[in-house]
Amino acid sequence: MGEIAKEKHHTDEYVDEQVRFLMDIVMHMSETIDDFRNFFRPDKDRVELDIRRTVVAVYNIINTQFSAVNIKVTLLCETPGRKYELHCEKDVTDEDAELYIVEGYEGEMKQVFLNILQNARDALLLYMATDNRQGTVAVNITPHAGYIDIDFTDNGGGIRAEHLDRVFEPYFTTKGESVGLGIGLFMSKTIIEEHMNGFLMVRNIKDGARFTVRLNRKYPDPAEENE
Repeated sequence: MGEIAKEKHHTDEYVDEQVRFLMDIVMHMSETIDDFRNFFRPDKDRVELDIRRTVVAVYNIINTQFSAVNIKVTLLCETPGRKYELHCEKDVTDEDAELYIVEGYEGEMKQVFLNILQNARDALLLYMATDNRQGTVAVNITPHAGYIDIDFTDNGGGIRAEHLDRVFEPYFTTKGESVGLGIGLFMSKTIIEEHMNGFLMVRNIKDGARFTVRLNRKYPDPAEENE
């Protein structure tokens, strides 16, 4: 009788543990669905955006996918005298918040960052297939006097010189039709330069490529305003 009671106790503990495990999965799935719903919500009005929060929101969407293929993504904010990493929404503080405020459409901004990161992932996967290394994408957010730069730097070997001037053309791709149609970067440049009054640029650096999104700050430094 005692053995039966002991087995029942262990069974109950196992069931309780599995229920808790499944509930954790359900909660995580619910949060993920909410993230995607908020991520793709259409915008109607230009709003003030803390660019750090926008970058973190995109990071939360892609990080698991990138980690699964051995690509590490890091987020770094850099101001004079202060440098810090972002890992989640809680890392975004109100300190120096005005340095990171821009005006635009949040959904479109997220889509631009997502397009750039997905382009980096595709380039890295091709490069990593012939070079045994971990892929990296470093996202650096750097405020300047009147504007802010968001750099996306990968170690995927760079872009061939003859392709650099064409990467933003519609339907131009070096990855094949099975990977993409070649319109993501074209759309991103259109959004940034026509809707956000900014710039989207690319250049090769050592071991990789760097895409830079440059946006006007909503609250530029007074010294800049007086020039």
